[in-house]
Amino acid sequence: MSPRVPRTERADSPITEGALQQLLELDRLTGGGLFAKVVRIYLDDTPSILGDLRRATQEGDADRAAAAAHALKSASLNVGAEGMAAMCEELETLGRQGSVEGAESLACRLDEMYPRVRTALEARVLRHGDATVPPPATKNEVLV
Repeated sequence: MSPRVPRTERADSPITEGALQQLLELDRLTGGGLFAKVVRIYLDDTPSILGDLRRATQEGDADRAAAAAHALKSASLNVGAEGMAAMCEELETLGRQGSVEGAESLACRLDEMYPRVRTALEARVLRHGDATVPPPATKNEVLV
């Protein structure tokens, strides 16, 4: 049974607005900027995770595919990309079962979905009141 993909704020949006509320509340409590930083980290890290996931599925490496899918699932949930998270959960389950059967197709669907997620997140950061999505965070930068 595959996970249920939640309803989004708008039918064409790949982002579930309600899922962002906790992050937006933390942003408010910390004086602002946290939301945009978390989005920037997600946007910076996702392409390489997708690449690793794609390579793992092509090479038949179920363990590496499961690890990449798990990382992307968690990150996607943090920013409200619950449709991507649901697909990642399917990939993670396959990988943990030692299989990559059908995984390449799911990885391709994630690749197709990501540009819509990226665009929606960038728009959401602007709507939140940040003039721009901040530059990439450094590895040593701590988010509190």
